[in-house]
Amino acid sequence: MIAARVTEAHARLAGLAHLRGDLKEAAEQHARGARVAEEAALTWYAVDAHARLSELSLHLGDVETGVRSARAALAHGAPHADAAAHTRLRLLLADALARNGQDEEAAEHALEATHWADSVPQGEGLAAWARFRLGGLLLGQGRVEEAAVILEAALTGLDAERHGDGAVVQARWWLGDCHRRLGEPREAAEAYLLAAELAQHWPEQRDHAVLANLAADALGDAGLREGAERAYARAGELWLDVGNPLARVRTLRARAWLHAADESDDATERALAFMVEATSVGETLLTEPPFAEVSEARSQAYAELAPYVRAARRDPRRHPGGRGRQRRRRRPRRGDPRRTGGSARPRTPRDRRLRHGGPRARPGAKRRAAHGGVVLRRARPRTGSSRPRRHGARDARRRRVPRRSGPRRGSGTGPGGDERRSAGRKRLTPTRRAYRTAV
Repeated sequence: MIAARVTEAHARLAGLAHLRGDLKEAAEQHARGARVAEEAALTWYAVDAHARLSELSLHLGDVETGVRSARAALAHGAPHADAAAHTRLRLLLADALARNGQDEEAAEHALEATHWADSVPQGEGLAAWARFRLGGLLLGQGRVEEAAVILEAALTGLDAERHGDGAVVQARWWLGDCHRRLGEPREAAEAYLLAAELAQHWPEQRDHAVLANLAADALGDAGLREGAERAYARAGELWLDVGNPLARVRTLRARAWLHAADESDDATERALAFMVEATSVGETLLTEPPFAEVSEARSQAYAELAPYVRAARRDPRRHPGGRGRQRRRRRPRRGDPRRTGGSARPRTPRDRRLRHGGPRARPGAKRRAAHGGVVLRRARPRTGSSRPRRHGARDARRRRVPRRSGPRRGSGTGPGGDERRSAGRKRLTPTRRAYRTAV
């Protein structure tokens, strides 16, 4: 009995510390009460102390202590707790495990909690809360279809007065995410709009702005452009109210893309107007921090504005001041059928290498192609040896020169041809005689 009174005293001291706002002192008092109850084998007192310690630890960010205390509370209370208490202990452990990143085990305990909640007399509210927690855990694991079914069942029992409008808004938010990931944009938009209708009465309007933006995205995916336009306009106003002009710039760009997809005559002008407005907002924000993020939004707005400007200039019907400029056509290459009027000789890989001078083209390939492929071999240089010099022989064999239209040098035709040929024979005669004498 003395241990029970000591445990109750620690619980009351923890309550007083909680009223003062000293949560750390309250957690310390609950930890002392839990140790006293465990030493005295007071199981039920230990369950209450560990459960309250787990809640305070999770609130303070001490997740390990929260998980350890929740496990201890479930271990002490499982043999003696009724269905309602068992449900609450399971949900407490599921929340602690989810905070610790153990989603699979958390989902298992949440599922067990729903089974226990169904057996509670008049426990529709508790069962709805258990399904609400289970649906969020399933969505976090990617089990979207199961999460959608569980959340729809939870919404039938969730009440804003009993569970709070925050739980109802979160459940519809999660349900909208499920429908969108399942490829059902209309149902997703409906869920987002219902959640935004509840969130519009909150003092903080950030969640309302996010939900309106999500609803606009879903309506755009569903092909409902008018509804998406109204939702984006409402989201832009809300983003201005909460002090996030960059998000408003994104809504303006989204509205521009909606009008760009329209086939009406003035669609381009409306898209240009929204893009210009987005650009002006970005330029205004350049003087405010953070500069890097604002500069990125401004650059993206300019990049998206450029195609519309070019399209309007090319099409004088949609842009009366446009010059209707057309893209300049490139001149066909030599040998192209469009230039010669006939059929060009089909190119081979060797021709392509010679024409483009690629990495495998031989030296002088462009000159060979330009001068008709005529090759004239140079005479061997006059040296003391009969072998040609290595550094000049290869280039001499591959040197290509244009074909001459007149007589060749040293030929018998043309002025002075006979005199040059006879002079050459006289110079070669002594060399031939010396060669015969040596042989």
